[in-house]
Amino acid sequence: MSRRENTERKLLNALEEQINATGMVGVGVNAVAKRAGVSKELIYRYFDGMPGLLLAWMQEQDFWTARAG
Repeated sequence: MSRRENTERKLLNALEEQINATGMVGVGVNAVAKRAGVSKELIYRYFDGMPGLLLAWMQEQDFWTARAG
């Protein structure tokens, strides 16, 4: 796994952990970056911000079809 892939994985895992811990109200760039142990700038660089990170997480989780039934 490349360094970037490793960091992306950390961010996606941190996002899920943050959602589980605080719900969506506690989700933000600063909180997710801190939980992942990386700079918040990487969220913007790799995912174009929080909306992109959330979208990547939802796609990975098969968010829409898994919760449709």
